[in-house]
Amino acid sequence: MDYLLGEDLNASYDKEMVKRLDELETLSEDEKKHIFHYMNLVIKDYKTKKT
Repeated sequence: MDYLLGEDLNASYDKEMVKRLDELETLSEDEKKHIFHYMNLVIKDYKTKKT
């Protein structure tokens, strides 16, 4: 019921982000590992520039 009303845990997340995270679930573990590695690099770079 919460999901249908948009009140579940993911309600505050960007819908495009949730869609992409769902798509990640279909990838192999190796592909996920590559994507997470790249994400970590981007986040680390962002945090470095922010401070």
